[in-house]
Amino acid sequence: MSAADLPTDSVRPETLQALKHPPYQSIPAILIGRLALTVDRQGDGQSAGRLLMDALYRCLNLSQQLGAAGVVVDAKNDRAIRFYRKYGFLTLQDSENILFLPMKTIPD
Repeated sequence: MSAADLPTDSVRPETLQALKHPPYQSIPAILIGRLALTVDRQGDGQSAGRLLMDALYRCLNLSQQLGAAGVVVDAKNDRAIRFYRKYGFLTLQDSENILFLPMKTIPD
């Protein structure tokens, strides 16, 4: 995980409204750079979800220190996009592969 800044022109207006984000030029976010399972855990239908939720809880805790408004992922293919959308991630305007999850949607 690393800190990231999203240009507000790459975030859909409804996402900004949901965040109640002031009109700044960028939104502080946390980037999940890589989310991967070992070969023996792939395809079991549950491990990836647990791994993502663990990462999201870590992001939620970090957000208090970083002031991050959300989490960003760069999905590598359509399957990954569907996976992230299932967990509430929203597509940004510039790219279908870059997805954003508002921090306040992560259950604590």
